[in-house]
Amino acid sequence: GRAARRRAAPGMSASPPAALAGIEIAEAGGSLATRVCARLLSGLGARVARVASGAPPRGDRLDVTGEGRVPALTGAPSVWLTDEAGAPLPDAARDGACIVTSISALGRERASLGERASELALQARGGLMAVTGEAGGAPQPVRVPVAAMLGGLVAAPATLAALRHSRLGGGAQAVEICLLEVLAGQLRAQAALVFDGRADGYRAGSRHPVCAPWNAYRAADGWAVLCSASAAQWRALARCIAPALAEDPRFASVEQRRRDVDALDGLIGEWTRRLRVAEIVARLEAADVPVGPVATVEQLHRAAQAGAPRGVADALRSPVRYRPHPAVGSGGRRASTR
Repeated sequence: GRAARRRAAPGMSASPPAALAGIEIAEAGGSLATRVCARLLSGLGARVARVASGAPPRGDRLDVTGEGRVPALTGAPSVWLTDEAGAPLPDAARDGACIVTSISALGRERASLGERASELALQARGGLMAVTGEAGGAPQPVRVPVAAMLGGLVAAPATLAALRHSRLGGGAQAVEICLLEVLAGQLRAQAALVFDGRADGYRAGSRHPVCAPWNAYRAADGWAVLCSASAAQWRALARCIAPALAEDPRFASVEQRRRDVDALDGLIGEWTRRLRVAEIVARLEAADVPVGPVATVEQLHRAAQAGAPRGVADALRSPVRYRPHPAVGSGGRRASTR
């Protein structure tokens, strides 16, 4: 069976070409956000070179996929990827001859006026600090550059959409990513409650503002995070803990579970403390309940010492995978294989 699965279907290539083969990208910024975006696009086969601000992509340039140097791009880039430090753009980019993806803290127009915002300012203004920290405590920043990381993650599929639009004859586009909007967009669950009149009380540790149970729970040898976003997941979780819990009228609806979340977390915590993290993960994964271990600082340190990627951008790869698929057209006729 395993050998058969490895064999390609008739007329199909075992290794399809990369999705972005032939696409050349000039990264004229150098921020973490542009590096994350470039890293993801290069993972899909695009050729990426970092260039000086506004300079043509000629001569050897630093390759964002490593620490070596790569030859010059073969021609005019398909995409200019820039940040607040990347202006001014070359004439070809300004004239719409290629796609321009710009990533800035407050939007390109405000960046052109000299307005800037630090990572901490973005976390505060974007609402992230309103949900980070202990219940009743002070706002807390996230001590990793989440705005830049998320901005790069959003910029990559936005650039893919612009490339497809161009391939279909729609012409080049300017893609603008505003990090403040990216951060605010992560708080969709809280936004619904804000519009419903709730003004505060969003700092709740690892709990979810809408779903329950959803938290980090202490185990016999560490911590595990488990989630239930549906009634089916709640019943499956409850049956793993105690069959009678799934029928407990106190927790029949998500509204009741949210209202009595302290009692519910207490019951779940009693169960998790008797088990090792690996046991919790194995049991809940078998029941299709979202669950995962919480890595300790020591585990992360050991992973780094063992040769894990050096930085955030280097740790990223494209989440998209392509493989040959025997597509069949109408009447049984074999169609495209990609």
